[in-house]
Amino acid sequence: MSEARKYTGYDARPDSTHNLVVGLVPPASRVLEFGCASGYMSEVLKSRLGCTVVGVEVMAEEAELAREYCERVIIGDAENMDFEAVFGDERFDVIIFADVLEHLRQPADVLRRVVPLLATGGSIVASIPNVAHGSLRLALLRGEFRYRKTGLLDDTHIRFFTRDTIQELFESSGCLVTHWLRRNIEITMTEITVFPRHVPKEVWGLLEADPEAHTYQFVTRAIPVESAAILHQVRTELSASELEREQLRQRSDAQTEQIEHLTERVLALQAEHDKWYVWIQQLQQEIEQREAQMLDLRQEIEQQRGQLGGLVETIQQQDTQLKTQNDAFEVEIQKRDSHITSQDQRIRELQDEHDKRHTWIQQLQQENEQRGARVLELQDEHDKWYVWIQQLQQEIEQRGARIAELTQMVEQKAANAPRRRFPLG
Repeated sequence: MSEARKYTGYDARPDSTHNLVVGLVPPASRVLEFGCASGYMSEVLKSRLGCTVVGVEVMAEEAELAREYCERVIIGDAENMDFEAVFGDERFDVIIFADVLEHLRQPADVLRRVVPLLATGGSIVASIPNVAHGSLRLALLRGEFRYRKTGLLDDTHIRFFTRDTIQELFESSGCLVTHWLRRNIEITMTEITVFPRHVPKEVWGLLEADPEAHTYQFVTRAIPVESAAILHQVRTELSASELEREQLRQRSDAQTEQIEHLTERVLALQAEHDKWYVWIQQLQQEIEQREAQMLDLRQEIEQQRGQLGGLVETIQQQDTQLKTQNDAFEVEIQKRDSHITSQDQRIRELQDEHDKRHTWIQQLQQENEQRGARVLELQDEHDKWYVWIQQLQQEIEQRGARIAELTQMVEQKAANAPRRRFPLG
């Protein structure tokens, strides 16, 4: 475990991460707190809840301060510590990692090794920063990823988590997350500077609509479950074949609707689970009834374990069906590829025929142009003949008029001439 977290005291604000962590610890619990620092949270666990705390801290000076509030303090790095040698048969009701896991090189390995330290019914409580907070998303959009002294990009953070990767972390370690709490901070109120007026309205609207964009830190409670590792393996296998599933979704609308329905159902169950947790927090004030409530919750968890086993079996069956459908789709695709190849050949033949016809049309066009030129020549000759004919017609008309005049003159002269009398013989 690297440098200690940069808190110097307990944050007593009602919505603080510290209060959310302490709220998940049952009273009178035996607690193992990793990264106990100077013991400020150990003090609250002891004074407020009557817990017995064993601390683990890498910084010797702070560990000495924590001894005042802890039953004992172990100085050392959790990643290199032999837990079996240090704790032996000692078991704990709650193991706390408050802003610690993101500082570890191999957090999953540490979680797997601490699970055997849990007593029956015990749990792991952790607080982890959310790297998908809206302010950091907007910083990445403008090409900025700058470490800081504190906050989401604390310069001592080695690992970065979102809600999904936190779930994967615990499931790969053999634990199931039963409680999801969130410390929310507005997008414009973190240590990462954001100017809303520089963000497109569509992008800002998407961030405002995403509840996880306001989640600054997750506070979780997890319990060891045998089927958690199986569920993680199934999730990993499904994730590895995401491209294949996407292709199957495009070819099978019915399967897509079924997956979306299951997703909505899971979200509804998560929302219902969160409502139950709020209800449980309210009932925590009634200390006399807490033991009965804890028994009810344990019974509910057992039922959920059974449901989870059924869900894993259902997912495996669906994966088999998807593989069968994929094989059928591959055969169909090969048939379609063969058909497309034949169509391509037919297209090439038609293209050759088209080229020949295009050449023939060009030849016809050239011949038509030659005939058009000949028609124009004939038209010019026709126009010349037409003019000559019109001239002949005018000349004929003139001569006809002259002949008519002459005829009229002859007739007049004939009428006016005296008739010559010839004597009878």
